[in-house]
Amino acid sequence: MNKTNIVFIGFSGAGKSTIGKKFAQRINYNFVDLDRYFEEKYRSSILNFFQTNGEEEFRRLEHELLKEVLQQSRCVVACGGGTPCFYNNMELINLHATSIYIELPPTSLHQRLLHFKENRPLIKELTSDELLQYIIVTLEEREPFYKKANFTVNGEKIEISTLVKLITE
Repeated sequence: MNKTNIVFIGFSGAGKSTIGKKFAQRINYNFVDLDRYFEEKYRSSILNFFQTNGEEEFRRLEHELLKEVLQQSRCVVACGGGTPCFYNNMELINLHATSIYIELPPTSLHQRLLHFKENRPLIKELTSDELLQYIIVTLEEREPFYKKANFTVNGEKIEISTLVKLITE
């Protein structure tokens, strides 16, 4: 394993996959969306996997996939929102990659997630008010892990060129 990899972390809806893909193209790295990779490898949507096998089994397999992906080089990885918070994932990420936390306030995350919650097992059934409360509480729980990232960037004002400079300097 090596530190030529870049890993984006942050809450669901922060833009990790969108930004990660653009960033990877800009620096000519491979891109891996950990959630999509999970779905391909286990031939199941995360939603179905959660319903069938539970979160504990999902997190165990996600941890194994993270270790596998971090063995690659020149790779940009977009983690799932909860990935850094389980096992020793955040320590593993920082040991073998440069980590970037895409930070957004709860209200911005709420607006983004309202439109895409159907495929997200932890929020699928929540009303708008319940979703905002869930984001506030869960973000507070996860932020100590997110704050261990090498860099924190404002998700509302992020520019790929600025990210490239940040990482390469």
